[in-house]
Amino acid sequence: MPLPGSATLQIKLIEPLTAASREKDPPFPEVWKVQSGDQTYVARIYDPLYVEDDGFYDIFLFCARSLVKEYKSYELLKDVQGNLVPRYIGCFLSIIDTPPSVPIPEKRSVFVTLLQYIPGEDLRHSSEWSICASHRAAVRRSGCIADRELARCQIWHQDLAERNTILKVGPPSKEPFCHDLSCKLRWQTPATLLRELHPTIPSPIAIIDFEHVDIGPKWYLPPNADGDYDLLENGPGWFSKYWFS
Repeated sequence: MPLPGSATLQIKLIEPLTAASREKDPPFPEVWKVQSGDQTYVARIYDPLYVEDDGFYDIFLFCARSLVKEYKSYELLKDVQGNLVPRYIGCFLSIIDTPPSVPIPEKRSVFVTLLQYIPGEDLRHSSEWSICASHRAAVRRSGCIADRELARCQIWHQDLAERNTILKVGPPSKEPFCHDLSCKLRWQTPATLLRELHPTIPSPIAIIDFEHVDIGPKWYLPPNADGDYDLLENGPGWFSKYWFS
């Protein structure tokens, strides 16, 4: 499977973003907050050294397929880049420092996908947060809209887990969005119930990680956000019972 065209890139690894994202972590984090020039980005590394290997598949082929799926997904999602998903900067060949304790040369050439860095937190620890009912409903509805919008773009996310859903964090507003003094999102996210995704309406969440997706048309779409259905059964994978309490 051919890889997308690439160019060389100089990046500086700043902070790992996937160290605790799996029960069995890869030897070294594969997603990093990086700096290139004076800009901050997210870099996903496609290299056997940085990918979890259970020994059940060809790790080199897995890296190649994952890179291509990300590339094709962002191509189909071009209309919602920078809002529902990060902006796709490009695929590059980069030389990075080899992790300590690895008995190979100090520098290593790897393929990386460079993405927009979106300030925020993923939903892995959301059950520990204090969020009011209005904000939980807003995030829940946004998840339904995101699921449907991905499907409209012919992207069927197979790993829409909490770790792959970022709750955006922006500058605090001048006025609170709710009256719950303990709500984590009181100064950050409008507690409105979005009814559609539109370029002029910022999505409060962003979806990431498109290496586990089905691509292409299907005969159905996920239920809309106003539908009368069981969200715990049919909604995005991160809809835990916390969002309904």
